[in-house]
Amino acid sequence: MRILSAIAAALRSVFSAGRAVLSLPFRALGAIGGGGYALPPEDDEDEPVVAPSVPPAPVVDLQEVWRDHAIALQSWCADAVAMGGPMPIPPRLPRAVREWAPGLSPDECRAIYRSPETAVSAHLQGLFDIPGVRKVGRLPLANWPVDVADRLTDDAEPDLTVATLLAR
Repeated sequence: MRILSAIAAALRSVFSAGRAVLSLPFRALGAIGGGGYALPPEDDEDEPVVAPSVPPAPVVDLQEVWRDHAIALQSWCADAVAMGGPMPIPPRLPRAVREWAPGLSPDECRAIYRSPETAVSAHLQGLFDIPGVRKVGRLPLANWPVDVADRLTDDAEPDLTVATLLAR
């Protein structure tokens, strides 16, 4: 094995020396003719720097966008509870929220409009949940009871008993 290694090393040396000898005339011609790697042209310090013609795109604060979505959803929930059923969804809300909101129950709507904007925003983004409110996703259309909202205040809890349900 050592003999084969020695023969392979000797052949490699011979071929590398031959390659260097064969490339020498071409290197000489390249050096005479100015070939080889060209240096980049020098920058002229006197030329003024021109600002780009298109201004950069403004930076949008996504937290502000989600806060606006939360406010819109809170007002929708308050209106839905006040009117006794789901209202038309604001078109500026994301599609996932528009598919989710009609499936909310009155209790979930109350929990949403009673929560702070930051909590509703985080719930819409999926960062954490509001207790008693299902995650954002496609929900079946909710059936709201007839007497969800009291005539005097939207925070009144309806008195649902067996007697009141049978009296209807």
